[in-house]
Amino acid sequence: MKLLKNTLALLCALFVAIAAHAIEPIKIGLVLPMSGPFAGYGKQIEHGVRLYLSTHGDSVAGRKIQLIIRDDSPGTAGDVSKRMATELVVNDRVDILAGFAFTPAAF
Repeated sequence: MKLLKNTLALLCALFVAIAAHAIEPIKIGLVLPMSGPFAGYGKQIEHGVRLYLSTHGDSVAGRKIQLIIRDDSPGTAGDVSKRMATELVVNDRVDILAGFAFTPAAF
C-alpha cells in the first residue's frame, strides 16, 4: 500500500511538472544589429521572423513563442555578439538562439 501511495505521489508530481512546463513560452533569442550602419539588416530579419509568426501562428505544441531581441551593433564585433548571446542564454534562459547578421558575430 505504501508503494502505491509513493508511486501515485510521484506520478502526480510528474504531471504537475509537465503541465507547468507546457505553459511556459518558447523563448527565441535574436542577436541582431538594431542600430548603427547595419540596422537595416537587423530590422529586416526581425520583420521576417514576425511576419512568419503572424502568418503561421505564434505557438508550437500549445506553447507561445516569445522573441527576445538583443542589439549587437555594429554587428561586426564578435565580442559584443558573444556577450549578447551569453546574456540571452544565462540570464533570459532562451530555448533557441538565432539571428546574427554577419559571420563574425555568428562565430
